[in-house]
Amino acid sequence: MIKRKVSPHSEWLSLIETSGPFLTLSMLEQVFPQGLETIETSTRQQLRAAYDEWREAVDQNDDLLPELHKEWVRLVLSVLLEYDSDSLVPATELHDAKPKVKSHDNSAVFSPDLIIISPTSREHRVFIAIVAPDTQLSSAKQQDGWPLSLQERMTLLCRTYNISLGVLTDGERWMLVNAPIGSTSSQATWYARLWFQEPITLKAFQSLLGVRRCFGPSQDTLESLLDESLKHNEDVTETLGDQVKRAVEVLVQCLDKADQDRNRELLHDIRPSELYEAGLTVMMRFAFTGISNI
Repeated sequence: MIKRKVSPHSEWLSLIETSGPFLTLSMLEQVFPQGLETIETSTRQQLRAAYDEWREAVDQNDDLLPELHKEWVRLVLSVLLEYDSDSLVPATELHDAKPKVKSHDNSAVFSPDLIIISPTSREHRVFIAIVAPDTQLSSAKQQDGWPLSLQERMTLLCRTYNISLGVLTDGERWMLVNAPIGSTSSQATWYARLWFQEPITLKAFQSLLGVRRCFGPSQDTLESLLDESLKHNEDVTETLGDQVKRAVEVLVQCLDKADQDRNRELLHDIRPSELYEAGLTVMMRFAFTGISNI
């Protein structure tokens, strides 16, 4: 029996939550042929100590929680992802109007707290919104009466300003929102507690969202990788549809030939539509078994 090679990226992908089209295994293997980037031991230790302090403050509702919450998020962005003060800018310090979207009745407003900006072109690259610990990011049940989840609001904000990427975090959950104009949006969520239980998820977070992936060559940026993965998925889907259609036609022709050889007794009580649907079901099962390994 031939054993199928398992991608080294399958492990960390199984440990995060994704919704919608994300990075394909083939794309990840192409971008990281030697594996994910390494993280220094001292950095991991600093993050672990800060996380434990923050988590204890959350659990005990410490009076210093607001300050510790800001410091924990700052540490992840500046120490792990390596954004400096020139590239990570508070939205309140922008010279232009602060990006924002409003509910239809103007009673609720959503805006980023931080924006990753290109140090050279000053182009906005990523919106970052920081919410209170244990806030539901995907639930529409917010307290302001606006029936959109924070995830949906970030998607709306990104598309309003033609920015592909946004990040939502409550300190524990770190959700990457991909909202390309004219294409399907998607989300990927990392859990901070797993960064230390499953260090490969920390390496993946740093490798994909770090400063080098944001400001590197345009074809190697995270936006580009996500776009190429989406195109790949669309091409695979279109090709798969054509192949399935041809396979069903061949299958039905073979069955018809077998029926003819048996004096039309094999399929005499089966309608053509039922035969086609049965053939389509069989071929789709084969197809999805194969595509899951792409």
